[in-house]
Amino acid sequence: MSVCDICNKQIDWSDGYVLTTKQVATSEAYWKHTLKGPWSYMRSMDPDGDTLAMLVEQQAGQSSGWLTCEECSRLFTFDRVAAKRYARERRSSPPGAGPVSTDSVARAAATVWKTLCGKWPSSIQITGSQAPSSASPAVKSSATTNKCDFCGRMLGANEQIAMLDESGLQKMEAIGGLRRSRPASVRDPAGKLRWIACSRCMDAATRAAKTVLETRTIRKWWQFWK
Repeated sequence: MSVCDICNKQIDWSDGYVLTTKQVATSEAYWKHTLKGPWSYMRSMDPDGDTLAMLVEQQAGQSSGWLTCEECSRLFTFDRVAAKRYARERRSSPPGAGPVSTDSVARAAATVWKTLCGKWPSSIQITGSQAPSSASPAVKSSATTNKCDFCGRMLGANEQIAMLDESGLQKMEAIGGLRRSRPASVRDPAGKLRWIACSRCMDAATRAAKTVLETRTIRKWWQFWK
């Protein structure tokens, strides 16, 4: 048995479809589903969307295909015959698989966030959007940001990274997701200091946030039943 990469439900490969990162992560339907479901904790823990860019970077960087169950497949428009064939053949890398532009993923995620939360997420800025000028874009590493501000690791030339402001960083430190080891290394176009998080630290922060949510949920149920 495997699991659906959208809802985590166990399924057989032959019962699902294999989609690409472009088909999934750039879809507003996907972000609406995940921000109201598996990642709904973000809207209460981070109402300003300070850490949304980290998830955008993570999802945009997925190199393999997405195994999708029948129910979740209805969120997307795709060639169902071909996607079913890839699943039956257990092809984890179908044609077109691989990372996609963070801009297209960020636009979908931020649009849904604004619909659900009533305001544009602070961690994402897209040229031509209605995002605040002080927001920070999801970016790729460059010569001016050659080290992670948390683990100190040298960044790859095209490594997916995220930028956090003081507010977002404090929230991640509070749940044990990140711990600063040096001053902020860059300023955004508005002159606001930002910390750079590498892909590994982004993954660790995401796991920490999920753990906190699960722990809080268990405690609430325990208090209810005891």
